[in-house]
Amino acid sequence: MIRPYGRCLACVLIACGALGATSAVADAQESGSRSPVVGLSLGLGNPYGWLGGAVEAYALDGRASIRLGAGYPPRSEGLWGFAVWAASVRRYFGGDRHGLAVEASYSLLTYDGVSVNGVLLSETRRYGPGVAAAYRLTGASGLHLDVSLGSGWSVAGSRLRPTVGMGAGYTWRRPPSS
Repeated sequence: MIRPYGRCLACVLIACGALGATSAVADAQESGSRSPVVGLSLGLGNPYGWLGGAVEAYALDGRASIRLGAGYPPRSEGLWGFAVWAASVRRYFGGDRHGLAVEASYSLLTYDGVSVNGVLLSETRRYGPGVAAAYRLTGASGLHLDVSLGSGWSVAGSRLRPTVGMGAGYTWRRPPSS
């Protein structure tokens, strides 16, 4: 049986594939393409440590990247919790403006706490590997919007968990070659 987030992931993959196919043709016609070097983002979800930021370093003329994120997840009592981190590797497809990516990551998937009378006694953090599909829209100015959806395996909890990400930031590009 496919879980609800599995259906959502399938829909995102199909939509990203259609967008990427149409945008790749348009982007291939652009001249003076400049490859990205580094990007900074603020966002919400697994790639950002739940609520935080990420830095992304590009390789292979912007077709691959390594991303590190850090942030804070809210506790169930509404207070900010502990600092968490995330790391991922992305492979981009498509053009400079519309980019699709496949992402392999290691991030916080769940955390549980035991509290008595509002006092937190213990917390368990469960990190694990994950796979996601991502879409990035990058403007000519370098501003970008990024969304991702996937699944991760909580190693300690032995459970499949959804992974999501939504952020905005800026990507610095190499100057055009003359």
